[in-house]
Amino acid sequence: MIKVANTLPDWIEKYASPGATKVEGTLTDKNAFWFLLTACCPLKFESYAILLHPFWINWKEKERIESQPSTKEEIDSRDFKKLSWKDFFSHYGKSFDINSAYEVQEELREKFAEGNKWPTHLWYPGSNIEYSDLAIIIKELIEIYGDQLTNYYYFLTNTKVWSDGDIIYQGYLSELEKLKEQVEIDDTPNAIYPNSEEWCIISDIDLPFTYIGGSSKLIDNITSDPKHEIYKLTPKFNEVKH
Repeated sequence: MIKVANTLPDWIEKYASPGATKVEGTLTDKNAFWFLLTACCPLKFESYAILLHPFWINWKEKERIESQPSTKEEIDSRDFKKLSWKDFFSHYGKSFDINSAYEVQEELREKFAEGNKWPTHLWYPGSNIEYSDLAIIIKELIEIYGDQLTNYYYFLTNTKVWSDGDIIYQGYLSELEKLKEQVEIDDTPNAIYPNSEEWCIISDIDLPFTYIGGSSKLIDNITSDPKHEIYKLTPKFNEVKH
């Protein structure tokens, strides 16, 4: 891995860097996944997918609250485990459908937020893609495009030295694990893309999901396994314009 210029190329800059891209229309809970795609990902690819970041649940804390609700104990963050959106919905008596998922999770989040009642045993999804989920996409990228030289962009909030600004590392897709060795970064990249502009992966700093754009084959491959929470999106391009 080598560090390269920290300026994003024009084709992806306004999508991957912070600051909302202006999109005509109105963002609603019903159209959020598709509307935000047009603000976060270049509309130049054959197909698109969304990867939902996991919720986190502490089963020990949940059991303690149910058995001894009046007591308080210090919570160990190491006891939190991943909870898929499907399981989160099921846990609270809701059916999961990607077309209504954003709307339903917003209803639950607002319900918990009323009177500051968010469960102590539950964490909301973070804005960074997990390395384990990213590895799934990288594997398919290598299968289709080969072991490409790739750019890994980190917005300054994902770096340890803010004074240095944004950071872009460059390395091959197979070198994903080497990113963890870089002392200047704190988490997974905010954007990943090749110079060939064939695909991109973008995790906005304010959203609990990641967008992927690329060929139809790539998107079909990464959304084919129901074990992974990666879903194909069909944006209504005639309804949203820059």
